[in-house]
Amino acid sequence: MDIVLSLLTKSTSTSTTTHKLHSQYHRHRIEVINQILTAVSEYPEGISKTHIIFKAFVNNSQLKLYLPYLIHNDVLTMSLDESHKHAGKPRELYHLTTKGQIFLKLYTTMNSQDIVWDSLPFRQKKNY
Repeated sequence: MDIVLSLLTKSTSTSTTTHKLHSQYHRHRIEVINQILTAVSEYPEGISKTHIIFKAFVNNSQLKLYLPYLIHNDVLTMSLDESHKHAGKPRELYHLTTKGQIFLKLYTTMNSQDIVWDSLPFRQKKNY
């Protein structure tokens, strides 16, 4: 539970939108994080940025914000694949950490209980 709360309270300073049946809707940051981690979890050998973009329905700008954030919080790790080079550089592959696996389990549990993310109290300012 602490993993979910810590990721929710730190800002990535982005709003994420996607299209569904010609209507636009706003995804909460936690839903975007879940979709990125779910995409990464499907490839235990590692997944490239391009594949994350297609699997998680995010664009490159969004991914540039979320990947460092998730790596910094030890939810993802990055490795270099020397056997597949692109423009002379090794390919970056992203892997889910144990903390990331715990996050996915907690998210699934919380989501199955129909929690409305925007109504959670930790987003309110405290007056001390």
